[in-house]
Amino acid sequence: MSIDIAAIDELADDAPEEAARMAVECQAPASVPDMEDEAAYAARPLPHVAPSALLEGLAHLWEYPKNGDSISAELARMKQEPKLREYADELGKLEDALFAYEKSTETVVGAHLSQLDYTRLFIGSFKMYAPPYASYYVDGADQIFGPTAVAVEGLYAQFGLEIKSDEHDMPDHIRYLLVFMALLARTYEQTGNKDMALAYEDFKHEFLDSWSAEFSEKVHTYTEYAFYPALVDFTLASV
Repeated sequence: MSIDIAAIDELADDAPEEAARMAVECQAPASVPDMEDEAAYAARPLPHVAPSALLEGLAHLWEYPKNGDSISAELARMKQEPKLREYADELGKLEDALFAYEKSTETVVGAHLSQLDYTRLFIGSFKMYAPPYASYYVDGADQIFGPTAVAVEGLYAQFGLEIKSDEHDMPDHIRYLLVFMALLARTYEQTGNKDMALAYEDFKHEFLDSWSAEFSEKVHTYTEYAFYPALVDFTLASV
């Protein structure tokens, strides 16, 4: 997907207007008078917005591990990030959970156990045990590319973002959701625009909060290793 982490600063330049439109679209139902809608929207308190640096790092951690050291390297990078100092303890716990792969007696040829664990949970050979896609939980009938994925893809397009042809994940994969939230958070950090914070809150509520509990339960149930359960706990608690 061309939501390039390194390009978020450039994308953020044009984001406030789109975020305002997105926030308006997430207002109260149309049956409520417009003036009341505007008053209710203006009265909404400023929500919690996670640091964009944290969201970017989490998005990387939800990618398929490139090798045995890729997760460790990303955690080390996050721990060195000045903006993430308050998360040092949680990142340290993730490092401890990652070390459980090294202590395992399970063997796998030509891959790291983290790759095998990721495949079992989020890709699957015969069964995907913990689908990381919003559509699967929100749209019913265990859909992988349902209306929710289409809606998310439409929001990306409003910001000039699209799925690259060499990407294999659906637009509503948790890592893409986190990168888009990072874009909203980065723009809020740069502009202080309340619309950005409200757009972040509305996007998170509609496209992540609505299925995160069931997803977390599956992650905890279908792996014997500690890393991905720890990652899903940290992700949902911090964003």
